[in-house]
Amino acid sequence: MAIPDYLIDQIRQSNNIVEVISGYLPLKKIGSNFKALCPFHQEKTPSFIVSPQKEIFHCFGCGEGGNVFNFLMKNEKISFIEAVERLAERAGISLPKDRASREEFSRVSQERKSLFEINCHAADFFHRCLKSSISAQKAREYLNKRGLKEEIIDKFGLGYAPGSGRGLLEAAVNKGYSKELLEKAGLITFSEKRNDYRDQLFDRIIFPISDVQSRIIAFGGRVLGERLPKYLNSPETAVFYKGKILYALNLAKESIQKKNQIIILEGYTDVLTCHQFGVENSVATLGTALTRDHVSIISRYAEEVVIVYDADTAGVKAALRGLDLLIGSGLKVKVVALPQGTDPDDFLRSQGAEKFQREISQSLSLVDYRIKLVSQTTDLNTSEGKVAVVEEVLPTIARIKNLIEQKEEVKKLSRLISVDEETLLLELGRINRKTYQWQEPSYREELAKDYRDPTSQQGILKAEKGLVQVMLN
Repeated sequence: MAIPDYLIDQIRQSNNIVEVISGYLPLKKIGSNFKALCPFHQEKTPSFIVSPQKEIFHCFGCGEGGNVFNFLMKNEKISFIEAVERLAERAGISLPKDRASREEFSRVSQERKSLFEINCHAADFFHRCLKSSISAQKAREYLNKRGLKEEIIDKFGLGYAPGSGRGLLEAAVNKGYSKELLEKAGLITFSEKRNDYRDQLFDRIIFPISDVQSRIIAFGGRVLGERLPKYLNSPETAVFYKGKILYALNLAKESIQKKNQIIILEGYTDVLTCHQFGVENSVATLGTALTRDHVSIISRYAEEVVIVYDADTAGVKAALRGLDLLIGSGLKVKVVALPQGTDPDDFLRSQGAEKFQREISQSLSLVDYRIKLVSQTTDLNTSEGKVAVVEEVLPTIARIKNLIEQKEEVKKLSRLISVDEETLLLELGRINRKTYQWQEPSYREELAKDYRDPTSQQGILKAEKGLVQVMLN
């Protein structure tokens, strides 16, 4: 049975190598890697290393190594196809079983190849337009005004989509590409007004969007005038899923792995400016909140996540959405709140890289950041303020995997708002039971049990009494 390459890649990416191997071996975290006694030869000192960032394992004792498929093949003594089937089942991915399915997968595989090809052609067209087209003069002036250097423009492959609305369409058709393929790639759209096709993006600065393998999968466009929307992305296609992509990860991954830290920004220009100023472990979401797929990708490359968004109301809300997912995955999450009305691009160009790095180093934990937000609008010395901060912060604390760290956060909150720990622990236990009741068995249940003596009602009564006192004082 022939399995398309794209499907094998999808299966590999959907199976975290640390999670798979930890099902066979007790892995111990050492820095950004994991270590264990090698299962393939006798040894007393662990020399078997698993790298979540590189998605490989290697034994420095016997030399065995490879990816998640290789581990299953070696450990279970099965074929490659069997390893693929097992991991596909584990990830809930369907494999082609009959002739019709195989033909469909083959069709999809060929379509994906065609989409990568046409996107590459489009990126080249846009880039050449930016560099040499007379109509791109305003685009060049805008980028120059933003202080972006030629090497950054070339590194990120920036381009310009002509204002005629047919520049890419005509150039691609002249090269032999069909309108059907262009439409599937999200590069053109049918205009009811014109009763004809036109370019999806026109009179915009173009930001090619690549996957982690540096294959161009989509485009983002920034309008030059006042037309709305200011930013517009390609529609989702067979190769582009917005919730699974971090902009510039292909260019940032080496720096991210080296620093064991990923900086997540809001916009394309923020990322470009960061890279120009040497902050190369920076990426951006594509106008979406963080998703579970984002979290899965991030956890392969770094242990610390720093969120740097605009310091306006929308920016703050965007920064908070999805961050509890990061906490729940065991990642260390910090938040940088830049001065009001300042985005990372503005800050770097006005204050420089050194001050920006200082902001990063002084970033707040997600718990502390949530407390800060509440304290800006509510007096924490009042009962209303105490209830507000508990409602804001405890759900985040409940997500923390490390129980010691979790209890320390409860202690800190207890001291801050002068509410005894037992009251907070009771409420935290309630949140755990409500939120994680689907996990069975679960360390969350053990945590909830640990918050009170199950043989006595005294702990509960004392906590409930404390909660009443909070409401009345």
